[in-house]
This record gives sequence, structure tokens and C-alpha cells, in this order.
Amino acid sequence: MKMDMGIKDTYMDVFIKCILKHVKGIRAGTERFTDAVSAITQGRPVNQFMSPVWRIKGPDPHQDTPVEVLHVILLGFVKYFWHDAISRLNDAQKAELQVQLSSFNVSGLGIPPLAGQTSVQYAGSLTG
Repeated sequence: MKMDMGIKDTYMDVFIKCILKHVKGIRAGTERFTDAVSAITQGRPVNQFMSPVWRIKGPDPHQDTPVEVLHVILLGFVKYFWHDAISRLNDAQKAELQVQLSSFNVSGLGIPPLAGQTSVQYAGSLTG
């Protein structure tokens, strides 16, 4: 189940094993199953059985964790997209793309001019 959901919570494993032991052979969704689970939890809320990490008030790991643009995006899917896009071009198209990239106006971005030749020439080495 953990691998299907992509979740690994070793704290909760103890409770899951306990519940599975008590409901073994009982069909899920039946009243007998619900009664067995309720007997184990004794009416306590489910979040009481979760890891204390998930009960911390304040920071929300899904909203408060910064995305590291370099590793997640630029070294993630963008390099594969760029490699694939360049590999489909013939030599004349690559030469035209080099000129277009080099002549692109980046003055408003506060970065140095794009190196069109380098970007196209070494596109294959990004994923190597």
C-alpha cells in the first residue's frame, strides 16, 4: 500500500499492522469491519495515530517549501526538453536558432546576452 500511494510513514506502520491484524478476513466496508477498526481506535480521531510531524502547527510543507528552480526546473525537465528540441533540427535550422538566440533582447532581464552558439552546440551534453 505504501508504494502505491508514495507515502512512507514508519510511525503509522505500527497502527496499520495492528488494524490489519484485527480485521484480517473481514470484508472491508462491512459493519463488522467498521466495528473492528473502531474497537482498535476506541473513538479517537485518526490524526492522533499519524506521525507527530504532520500535526505541527504553523509551517505547511506544501506551501512553505521553496522550489529550487535550478535543480527542479532547469536541471529537471527543461534540459530534456531542450535536448529533444535541438536534436530534431537540421544544421540550417540550428544555425538560424543560434542567430535568433544571440540576437534576443535580454536588456530588461538584467542578464548578459544569450550565447546562442553554446546553447545549441552543447544541448546534447546537458543530459549525458
